[in-house]
Amino acid sequence: WGKLKFLDGGDLISACGVVCQPAVVWGHDKSFVKYTLEVDQNERYKNQPVILEKRAYYSQVLHFIALKLPPTFCIGQPSSHIMAVIMPIKPLPTPLNEFGMPSYKKLGPIQVVDASTIECVVGRVKDRDTWTIIKRHSIIQHFGEELEAASESRGDLG
Repeated sequence: WGKLKFLDGGDLISACGVVCQPAVVWGHDKSFVKYTLEVDQNERYKNQPVILEKRAYYSQVLHFIALKLPPTFCIGQPSSHIMAVIMPIKPLPTPLNEFGMPSYKKLGPIQVVDASTIECVVGRVKDRDTWTIIKRHSIIQHFGEELEAASESRGDLG
Protein backbone atom coordinates (compact mmCIF):
# COMPACT_ATOMS: atom_id res chain seq x y z
CA TRP A 1 0.00 0.00 0.00
CA GLY A 2 1.09 3.55 -0.62
CA LYS A 3 -0.89 5.47 2.00
CA LEU A 4 -2.31 4.87 5.46
CA LYS A 5 -4.72 7.19 7.30
CA PHE A 6 -5.43 7.08 11.00
CA LEU A 7 -9.10 6.95 11.97
CA ASP A 8 -10.97 9.90 13.51
CA GLY A 9 -9.26 12.60 11.45
CA GLY A 10 -5.71 11.41 12.05
CA ASP A 11 -2.61 11.87 9.94
CA LEU A 12 -2.25 10.58 6.39
CA ILE A 13 1.08 8.79 5.93
CA SER A 14 2.57 8.39 2.46
CA ALA A 15 4.89 5.45 1.92
CA CYS A 16 7.95 6.86 0.16
CA GLY A 17 8.68 3.71 -1.82
CA VAL A 18 5.30 4.03 -3.53
CA VAL A 19 4.07 7.64 -3.65
CA CYS A 20 6.94 10.05 -2.85
CA GLN A 21 7.96 12.51 -5.50
CA PRO A 22 11.59 13.50 -6.08
CA ALA A 23 12.95 15.58 -3.21
CA VAL A 24 11.85 19.19 -3.30
CA VAL A 25 13.33 21.76 -0.95
CA TRP A 26 9.96 23.15 0.18
CA GLY A 27 7.82 20.09 -0.53
CA HIS A 28 5.60 18.21 1.92
CA ASP A 29 7.05 14.81 2.76
CA LYS A 30 4.48 12.82 4.74
CA SER A 31 6.62 9.70 4.89
CA PHE A 32 8.48 10.51 8.14
CA VAL A 33 6.80 9.28 11.32
CA LYS A 34 7.22 8.91 15.06
CA TYR A 35 6.62 5.42 16.42
CA THR A 36 6.96 3.81 19.84
CA LEU A 37 8.34 0.38 20.67
CA GLU A 38 8.69 -1.46 23.96
CA VAL A 39 12.37 -2.22 24.54
CA ASP A 40 13.91 -4.43 27.22
CA GLN A 41 16.13 -2.32 29.49
CA ASN A 42 18.18 -5.45 30.19
CA GLU A 43 18.54 -6.62 26.59
CA ARG A 44 22.33 -6.82 26.93
CA TYR A 45 22.16 -8.95 30.08
CA LYS A 46 20.88 -12.49 29.48
CA ASN A 47 20.34 -13.40 33.14
CA GLN A 48 18.42 -10.27 34.10
CA PRO A 49 14.61 -10.10 34.11
CA VAL A 50 12.85 -8.46 31.18
CA ILE A 51 11.94 -4.86 32.02
CA LEU A 52 10.08 -3.19 29.17
CA GLU A 53 10.06 0.56 28.61
CA LYS A 54 8.51 2.55 25.77
CA ARG A 55 10.95 4.41 23.54
CA ALA A 56 10.14 6.83 20.74
CA TYR A 57 11.82 6.44 17.35
CA TYR A 58 11.64 8.33 14.05
CA SER A 59 11.80 6.85 10.57
CA GLN A 60 10.80 7.11 6.95
CA VAL A 61 8.04 4.74 5.81
CA LEU A 62 8.86 2.95 2.56
CA HIS A 63 5.87 0.59 2.18
CA PHE A 64 2.84 -0.79 3.97
CA ILE A 65 2.10 -4.50 3.87
CA ALA A 66 -1.26 -6.06 4.78
CA LEU A 67 -1.03 -9.57 6.22
CA LYS A 68 -3.87 -12.03 6.76
CA LEU A 69 -2.74 -14.62 9.26
CA PRO A 70 -4.48 -18.00 9.34
CA PRO A 71 -6.01 -19.42 12.54
CA THR A 72 -2.88 -21.48 13.26
CA PHE A 73 -0.95 -18.25 13.92
CA CYS A 74 -3.64 -16.58 16.01
CA ILE A 75 -5.14 -18.88 18.64
CA GLY A 76 -8.12 -20.09 16.65
CA GLN A 77 -9.18 -17.02 14.65
CA PRO A 78 -7.74 -15.50 11.51
CA SER A 79 -6.53 -11.92 11.86
CA SER A 80 -5.26 -9.08 9.71
CA HIS A 81 -2.23 -6.93 10.46
CA ILE A 82 -0.71 -3.94 8.70
CA MET A 83 3.07 -3.78 8.81
CA ALA A 84 5.25 -0.78 7.92
CA VAL A 85 8.55 -1.20 6.11
CA ILE A 86 10.72 1.61 7.47
CA MET A 87 14.21 3.11 7.50
CA PRO A 88 14.86 4.62 10.97
CA ILE A 89 16.93 7.74 11.36
CA LYS A 90 20.40 7.44 12.89
CA PRO A 91 20.23 10.21 15.53
CA LEU A 92 23.35 12.31 16.00
CA PRO A 93 24.99 12.17 19.45
CA THR A 94 24.47 15.93 19.82
CA PRO A 95 21.98 17.21 22.38
CA LEU A 96 18.34 17.46 21.37
CA ASN A 97 17.09 20.85 20.18
CA GLU A 98 14.90 23.15 22.32
CA PHE A 99 11.82 21.13 21.34
CA GLY A 100 13.47 17.87 22.44
CA MET A 101 13.79 16.60 18.87
CA PRO A 102 16.74 14.70 17.35
CA SER A 103 18.89 15.58 14.34
CA TYR A 104 20.34 13.13 11.83
CA LYS A 105 22.38 12.89 8.63
CA LYS A 106 21.67 9.30 7.58
CA LEU A 107 18.95 6.68 7.69
CA GLY A 108 19.54 3.22 9.11
CA PRO A 109 18.88 -0.25 7.70
CA ILE A 110 15.41 -1.33 6.59
CA GLN A 111 13.17 -2.76 9.33
CA VAL A 112 9.57 -3.94 9.59
CA VAL A 113 7.30 -2.79 12.45
CA ASP A 114 3.61 -3.10 13.26
CA ALA A 115 1.88 -0.03 11.78
CA SER A 116 -0.15 0.35 14.99
CA THR A 117 3.05 1.54 16.71
CA ILE A 118 3.07 4.68 14.52
CA GLU A 119 1.87 7.72 16.47
CA CYS A 120 2.02 10.60 14.01
CA VAL A 121 3.57 12.14 10.92
CA VAL A 122 6.54 14.41 11.68
CA GLY A 123 8.25 17.06 9.62
CA ARG A 124 11.91 17.73 9.15
CA VAL A 125 14.03 20.77 8.42
CA LYS A 126 17.40 20.74 6.68
CA ASP A 127 20.26 22.94 7.86
CA ARG A 128 23.33 22.44 5.65
CA ASP A 129 23.96 18.67 5.77
CA THR A 130 21.85 17.90 8.85
CA TRP A 131 18.13 17.17 9.15
CA THR A 132 16.19 17.95 12.33
CA ILE A 133 12.88 16.25 13.12
CA ILE A 134 10.02 18.58 14.02
CA LYS A 135 6.61 17.74 15.47
CA ARG A 136 3.76 20.00 14.52
CA HIS A 137 2.17 20.20 17.96
CA SER A 138 5.52 21.07 19.62
CA ILE A 139 6.04 23.98 17.23
CA ILE A 140 2.45 25.21 17.56
CA GLN A 141 2.57 24.97 21.36
CA HIS A 142 5.93 26.80 21.51
CA PHE A 143 4.79 29.70 19.32
CA GLY A 144 1.44 29.83 21.11
CA GLU A 145 3.26 30.28 24.43
CA GLU A 146 5.52 32.97 22.92
CA LEU A 147 2.52 34.84 21.51
CA GLU A 148 0.73 34.63 24.86
CA ALA A 149 3.80 35.93 26.72
CA ALA A 150 4.20 38.80 24.24
CA SER A 151 0.51 39.72 24.58
CA GLU A 152 0.76 39.67 28.38
CA SER A 153 3.83 41.92 28.35
CA ARG A 154 1.95 44.43 26.15
CA GLY A 155 -1.17 44.15 28.31
CA ASP A 156 -3.27 42.76 25.44
CA LEU A 157 -4.85 40.03 27.56
CA GLY A 158 -7.62 40.90 30.03
